[in-house]
Amino acid sequence: MKDQTVIPGLDGVIATETDVSYLDVEQEEIVIKGYDLIELSEKITYIELAHLLFEGKLPNKDEEAKFESALKKEYALPDEFLSIYNNLPKDMNAMDALRTGISALGSLIHS
Repeated sequence: MKDQTVIPGLDGVIATETDVSYLDVEQEEIVIKGYDLIELSEKITYIELAHLLFEGKLPNKDEEAKFESALKKEYALPDEFLSIYNNLPKDMNAMDALRTGISALGSLIHS
């Protein structure tokens, strides 16, 4: 039998590299585009966060309004998705329903 070293959790494992975020272990922070995640979660809206992720900076009021307007144009869900999702069992586990819905939506958008 091979000698194997066991490393608990994901300590030391790099899943991918990204310029979106990093884990600052010395400061015990998760940093998103230069901002501490906890501070962001307490101070900004979903629209502001989405803008930060897509555009690389927090929006001013005009940029936020324009970005939100562009997002609203994409809000509609395909009828096929709604049919699938509305026919899921009502007592289905919420995470199972979410996973199923995301998979269905992904297949409809890319087909």
